[in-house]
Amino acid sequence: MTAAGKATLKDAREAREKDDEAWRKAMVRWLLTPERGKLSPEEWGSLSNDEKVTAWLAGRAPDPTHEEDLQSLVGWYDATVRADYWFRLASVTGVEAAQLLSCENPHDSAAKTWLEKTSEQMNPEARRELLRGFEDEGGTRSLTEWLQRAKSRGWRYDPWVDEYIKAAGMVPAASATDAPGSTRPLPRARAQENAILAKFRELGVDPMRLPRPKPGKSSPPVAKVRAALGAAYTPDVMQKAMTRLFKDGSAAYGDTSAD
Repeated sequence: MTAAGKATLKDAREAREKDDEAWRKAMVRWLLTPERGKLSPEEWGSLSNDEKVTAWLAGRAPDPTHEEDLQSLVGWYDATVRADYWFRLASVTGVEAAQLLSCENPHDSAAKTWLEKTSEQMNPEARRELLRGFEDEGGTRSLTEWLQRAKSRGWRYDPWVDEYIKAAGMVPAASATDAPGSTRPLPRARAQENAILAKFRELGVDPMRLPRPKPGKSSPPVAKVRAALGAAYTPDVMQKAMTRLFKDGSAAYGDTSAD
């Protein structure tokens, strides 16, 4: 699929280059023609209707919109690294993650020598350190979670993945680095839930044995987690997230009551 994508991209570029070359030649002829009559009616009509000529006469060529730039970036990494495929997988090995975070598609035949390559962002030493770190972590995770491990450990990686996540509008579970079940780019609600569960465990609280709160008040551990997560977790956000966690069985009250 990657090879086919690259071939399609190559054909499109060649077609665009041929089209641009033909336009440049026609434009030069038009600019150097002292009299309009030296061009055939068909040639003159083609040039007059060409959007590029119109833009040139207006003094500038149209710039791509911000949305078009984002779509282009996403399309590029989907075609070359197969980012859309790898981000949807719930189980990515450490070796595959190290390759992907070095901007290499593990399924590409050229990836066999990925450790020896030097790019603008990653040299062989950085690639080996990333790979060794992921091997030490062990197990399989989503690509999003491997990315969070690299960030939290300070390991160097190619920033293409951050650009892609931003351009694609994904919401990585940035606060849930070690939360189990965080397996792919997550909807905002799920990212909030994983962040809350991770903070419970960080504070040594079992989310399945929360003390029952007094009427009209929240459970003290819940209030403590909300305060630790910051201003983005308003009482309303926290209440809705906890309701979802109770509903799907990720959180529950124990036998004790809050003091």
